[in-house]
Amino acid sequence: MKTLLKQTLLPLILLLTAPVLNNSAAPQLEFLPTDYSNQLDFAVIDQFRATLDEPWVNETFKARRIDQSLSSTPDMITIQSALNWYNAKDQLIFLSSGYIYLADVPERYQAHTRGNSLLWVEPISGVVVRCEEHGTSYFARPATAANLGSFHL
Repeated sequence: MKTLLKQTLLPLILLLTAPVLNNSAAPQLEFLPTDYSNQLDFAVIDQFRATLDEPWVNETFKARRIDQSLSSTPDMITIQSALNWYNAKDQLIFLSSGYIYLADVPERYQAHTRGNSLLWVEPISGVVVRCEEHGTSYFARPATAANLGSFHL
């Protein structure tokens, strides 16, 4: 009888304490630190043309995404992200807040973008460990939004 009590006591204690741990201690272990920052570098293969009549230009870049905490409360953290592009000489060429000049937009065409992303996120910290983005930007007719041709792949 004593052996049976010993064998069932520990599992019974674990079963009774699991909901408490799940609702109190576990969420605290999943929070990002208040001074969170992360940097993710990845290669970019790019094709671009400024108008429908120009030839395509193929280039390879390095992109760097930088995440940094701005503020935090006990329940929430605000993360600022920036995506910067660098050429082969590691010179900054494009900030994520910048815009590309397109001569025919908006006078003749609209510029539309369609894309998708696949992110691999580390489950405990929430850190992005890999990112794949695919998409295209294209000129569109203003009245119908019909795709007239891509300008950025």
